[in-house]
Amino acid sequence: MRFKNKEVIIVTGGSRGIGRGIAKVLSQEGARIVVVDINEKDALECVDEINSTGGEAIFIECDVSNEAACLNMMEQAVNAFGQVDVLVNNAGIGGFHKLHETTEESWDKCMNVDLKGVFLASKAVIPHMIERKKRCNCQHLICACAEISKCMCCL
Repeated sequence: MRFKNKEVIIVTGGSRGIGRGIAKVLSQEGARIVVVDINEKDALECVDEINSTGGEAIFIECDVSNEAACLNMMEQAVNAFGQVDVLVNNAGIGGFHKLHETTEESWDKCMNVDLKGVFLASKAVIPHMIERKKRCNCQHLICACAEISKCMCCL
């Protein structure tokens, strides 16, 4: 068990796919998990899976492309667990279109979630991590950026 101190880990985009896998594995390693997503149904299923296997997880609904939502996410996480030790920036969407067929609207949506979302979630969490670092040395930011490349499909 790697997380012997019950570290708290936020996983954005944690309801499905890679994010869900990350959340489940980190829970098995002893971390307390905050599943962050806009997909409530799948996120609650993930939380139920973690909690039913002896882990500890909560769901916080958050659109990572919205700064107020990210600040609220952080506040809820700290209220629930008292701390945040790790942020896994995993939320992402893909365009799945050839570049010349991509609309400006879908491009902007992709950039807002995949890039701006990393910035805003990190911006919301970092002040807490800086304050906690004065007391311990266990804070990390992780970006699971594979999804970003999906916005840049080949011609």
